[in-house]
Amino acid sequence: MYKVITAGLIMIALALGVTVGNADTRPTVSEKMVIIGVDGMTFNVIDPLVAEGKLPTFAKLMREGSRLNLISEKPMRSPALWTTVATGHNRSVHRIFDFVTGSWFWPKKERKQKQRLVTSDMRAAPAIWNMTSAAQKKNLVVGWLNTWPAEKIEGVMVAPYVALGKRKQTSIKGKIYDNAKDQTHPSDLFPEIKHLVRSADSITKDELERVVIAPPKSSKLYKKVPKLERYLYTARWSIASTLTNTAIVEDQLRKNPDTNLVMTYFDGSDTLAHRFWLLRQSEEEIRTRLRNQNFDPDIAAEMKERFGRIVDSYYEVLDEMLARIIDAAGPGATIMVVSDHGWQNLDRDKVIHLGVPFDGKHSLEGAMLVHGPHIKPGVFSDRTLYDITPTALYLMGVGIPGDLPGDIALDLISEPFKRTFPPMVLAKGQKAVPMPSNNLQPDTHFHETEIERLKSLGYVQ
Repeated sequence: MYKVITAGLIMIALALGVTVGNADTRPTVSEKMVIIGVDGMTFNVIDPLVAEGKLPTFAKLMREGSRLNLISEKPMRSPALWTTVATGHNRSVHRIFDFVTGSWFWPKKERKQKQRLVTSDMRAAPAIWNMTSAAQKKNLVVGWLNTWPAEKIEGVMVAPYVALGKRKQTSIKGKIYDNAKDQTHPSDLFPEIKHLVRSADSITKDELERVVIAPPKSSKLYKKVPKLERYLYTARWSIASTLTNTAIVEDQLRKNPDTNLVMTYFDGSDTLAHRFWLLRQSEEEIRTRLRNQNFDPDIAAEMKERFGRIVDSYYEVLDEMLARIIDAAGPGATIMVVSDHGWQNLDRDKVIHLGVPFDGKHSLEGAMLVHGPHIKPGVFSDRTLYDITPTALYLMGVGIPGDLPGDIALDLISEPFKRTFPPMVLAKGQKAVPMPSNNLQPDTHFHETEIERLKSLGYVQ
């Protein structure tokens, strides 16, 4: 455990990022912390692609920085896990358990409540951007899961919206749209970034073919796999969201180079894995699963040929997005790339969601890569989702709330930094910064309509 210091000049120095002694020889706190969430990111995909030379940015992060497994927890529901990453707290504290309220994943006594989509004002614990705002740090949060409607923070927030309609939403994890409300703080920012927002339908043939070569419209695959067109639209959606988030981060960092905390999120690695993970496996495995799920096993060869690399190809696009964000952050930034869980092969006779025959299985072993001026290179021991917030706060020189259950990942951090800034937390019992209130009035039609659609997709029981 890290040392607790309750008062004195050292705490003040850490909170303000001030050093004592010779400034030329002593390290300073990280002026820019970049946390990039990649849903379902797994070394099971990264390692082979790095070996093939297809992920140069991932390779550089692993060669020059820290690599470790990031251990998740069950049930692996994205809203709960990504809110834990953002707050450092367990779901029983931050109170986000699922995509909607009242589902099976909520505490037993709350499962019969009327279901509503989870929104940012339901979160019961402060997120890292609230803590850094309280410390007068400037923030940029773009596309992070469950941040809609955008909160008032020090800096900029662009929050993903859950939109209605078959041609809008292919994942309950939200997207930034060019016509949705309450997506930005400050509210007048939206016209400034609107031109950067890509829709799924705007994805060009060349952009799509970087990830997948779709069958011609005359292909029998569309009849034999009734939801195939929908799955391909998911690829467009994932690319659009990835390009949008990256472009907004680049734009805002160019306009606000003094930003201290940057957080963004990419969903495509998980969304596409749910639709196509099986097709990375052998043709024999694909045939067996198709037969067990009452699909024509004779389509296995063509399905593998067309879609066997779609997940891998998305990682190659993601690698370029990471490079763009790192370049925009500038030299000296600390980069954390983290996942909420990993992916692995599923038993051949099972599926996770009904009607989604090609998915794999979530793994508790996610991935974490950390790179920066105060980070040691090498492979390190496993960490948990709870360790991300205290580690980031420590490197930024922000006081760590004493009620956080995680630890600072001190083994990743250089000795000169630890000597200059003794690890510490706020005194136990001191409250974290209070949560802001958005005073939102629930949009009844929006919630009720979307809940019914989610039930039809299998996200909500």
